[in-house]
Amino acid sequence: ALKAVAIPAVEVHISDIDKREAFRQISYTAPACVQSIKGMGLDGYRQAIVYLNDMLINKRTGAYESYSKGQYNKIRKHPQFF
Repeated sequence: ALKAVAIPAVEVHISDIDKREAFRQISYTAPACVQSIKGMGLDGYRQAIVYLNDMLINKRTGAYESYSKGQYNKIRKHPQFF
């Protein structure tokens, strides 16, 4: 469904699923997302909004900045969305 709408999406997990049981580490939405935020608690939702906002505002520049773990980091543009 995410791939069908062709808009950028961010996957958010309140806990770090990579540190949990094996069956919880499988993500079916990650391949359709431009970013995954894990283990940041409820703040992960705010980070996802900031990430998408930055991505959409700066998409014409060829690169965008993402809020990740309290710092802005340069991220390569995702060719599917530009």
